[in-house]
Amino acid sequence: MITRIYRRSNDLRRSNPPRPLPRAAACRAVASLASLALLCIPLGRPFAGPARAFGQAPGLPATDAVTLAAKAGRTDRVEAVLRVGGHIKTLDGKEIRQLKLKVAGEFRYAERHRLAAVSNWAAVRHYERAIAAIQVEQNESTRELRDSRRLLAAACDGSQAWLWSPNGPLTRDELDLIDLPANTLLLDLLLPAQAVAVGATWEHSPEQMALLLGLDAASVSTVASTLKSCTAQEARMELAGKVEGAIGGVATELELAGKYTFDRVSNQITWLALRIQERRSIGHVSPGLDVIANLQVSIAPLAEC
Repeated sequence: MITRIYRRSNDLRRSNPPRPLPRAAACRAVASLASLALLCIPLGRPFAGPARAFGQAPGLPATDAVTLAAKAGRTDRVEAVLRVGGHIKTLDGKEIRQLKLKVAGEFRYAERHRLAAVSNWAAVRHYERAIAAIQVEQNESTRELRDSRRLLAAACDGSQAWLWSPNGPLTRDELDLIDLPANTLLLDLLLPAQAVAVGATWEHSPEQMALLLGLDAASVSTVASTLKSCTAQEARMELAGKVEGAIGGVATELELAGKYTFDRVSNQITWLALRIQERRSIGHVSPGLDVIANLQVSIAPLAEC
């Protein structure tokens, strides 16, 4: 959403405040429609795969290495909070005009992943809440997901990711709203492809970062993760680096810094905090950006589903 939510729309849709769905009801809704929705998910080229490990702290014996592999077919409860601040840049004649921007978004959904580990990733979601308050200078607006579009499917074929609703088309504003960076369908891209020890570092390719950040393409990525600590219960990682790419035909540069936790009992990433600074050029029909986004995601297994 941080790459697209700034889109100005003359057809901004507002709906009634979302009515939270009871937890058990959300589980039933996802479970009953998961099979049908997954049948509609397109298959394509083999998936890019997890990150590639390229370093390990010297002096550590190989027996200290641990494997951080995600569990397939899980059902999770996801909560995400997004805060964005900065400026939209537009051309006023030959001068660049900067408009102050603030975004505050909140999201809650149940997500069921495909039951088997395959080269194409897919999931079904049911949103309890998806809302964002947007302020550009003194103009305020709100975007929400309609009740009739709270059931969604997500998929990725290794080169691009999709979000859609089996109940009908999404509006442009709805798609922009739910298209968050660090798509939970793809978070496992952050995990190393082989066993690593504390202090090990692994890189994230431009292709992986383009998928995670919702870019059309990325030409450069210096982003890498490091295993900072590990116990029998959890592993804690940190990531940092820069990405150069494009979205909507416009060049953009992003600088990332974050932390995430892998639960070694449930075998999944359960927490992510990510800071993204983006500087995007002004396009022919789209504004430029100079913003900082802070995203926090919490994920917990839904055992009763």
